[in-house]
Amino acid sequence: MRWREIEAMREDILANDRKLQARVEARTANRKMHREQFFVTIDRLNDAVSSLSSRELVYLLLGVAFILAVVWADISTLRGVG
Repeated sequence: MRWREIEAMREDILANDRKLQARVEARTANRKMHREQFFVTIDRLNDAVSSLSSRELVYLLLGVAFILAVVWADISTLRGVG
C-alpha cells in the first residue's frame, strides 16, 4: 500500500472513533439528565405527600389502592381472555 492510502485509512479510523466517543458521551449525558429529573420528581412528590394532612393522606392511599385494584382486575381479565 502507498503511504497516502494508509494515512487515509488511519484518518477514517480516527474519525469513526471520534464519532463513537461523541455518541457515548451523549448517551452518558442523557442518562445523567434522566436520573437527575427522576430524583427531582421524587423530591417533589415527597414534599407534596409530606404536606398532606392525615385525612388527605388516607384519601390518597385509598385512591391509589382503588386504581391498583382496577388495573389488577383488567390484567386478570386479559389473562383469562388470552
